[in-house]
Amino acid sequence: MRLSDQLNTIAPITALANYQLDDPLWQRLQHTTYTLAALSGNQDAAAALIDGVETYLGQQKALLEAQPPLLIVQFIDARHLRVFGEHSLFQAVVERLGLANVWQQPTNQWGFSTVALEELLSYTDTAIIVIEPLPSGMGDSMASNALWQQIPAVKENRVVRLPAVWSFGGCHLLRASLSCSAKRY
Repeated sequence: MRLSDQLNTIAPITALANYQLDDPLWQRLQHTTYTLAALSGNQDAAAALIDGVETYLGQQKALLEAQPPLLIVQFIDARHLRVFGEHSLFQAVVERLGLANVWQQPTNQWGFSTVALEELLSYTDTAIIVIEPLPSGMGDSMASNALWQQIPAVKENRVVRLPAVWSFGGCHLLRASLSCSAKRY
């Protein structure tokens, strides 16, 4: 018996799936937000949340200067990482900001590809956004990681670290993470 069947004997279950490969992610996030609001009886909160996120992203887009194309990554270990692209929350935000994500390789349903660090060597004119947390003990070792130091964006100081954010979340998590500050490597 599935867990949802067991739980349904206690209370009604509603399954919401943001990370499917059908409609664009931004539309699915909005739909999920409105569905949750309807279930909780608070439609106004959904509209306010979505409007707040849209307003904030619009303000940030207006403030942005020209930016190099981006690679958005999260380390798995010192030699492997996730690179976020199509179908990811990060891609949806990058598009809203009018920025370019250069990762065009196929991604899974959550919007990332798992790659070896050396695959970043061929991206010469990009900036790299590193999503924390770094794996345990890795923070101090990046300066001594010879392969990492050879990546063009690292050599040219075009790497930014963003605080940890749940990369598979929805509008509510996105709103909370928008106030985070970035720091350079």
